[in-house]
Amino acid sequence: MGGLLAACRYAQLTAGVGGAASLLGAVVRGRRARERTLELERLPALSYGTRTLPPTGPGTLELHGVRVVRDGRQVLRADRVRIPGGTTAAVVGRGGAGKSVLAAVAGG
Repeated sequence: MGGLLAACRYAQLTAGVGGAASLLGAVVRGRRARERTLELERLPALSYGTRTLPPTGPGTLELHGVRVVRDGRQVLRADRVRIPGGTTAAVVGRGGAGKSVLAAVAGG
């Protein structure tokens, strides 16, 4: 009975060390990810496209009732999208949600 109790205690001790090591690994991975993100933030901004906005225009992107269908499947539906000039916007979604299609439509 004493041997079984000792084995259980050793198993608990090992599990505790394993949990701490797992947490430490997560912290190290998080710090490394932040370092990589900082490297990207230090890069100069990329310029996109060659078109410029008219000097007197508001520069607002508006999409009303836009539909894109591919192979009989609707891949984009933008009923009312309005992005004022000078605004930074992020388009997020799972793969196949239509992010690239939206960029192609908005870019003309």
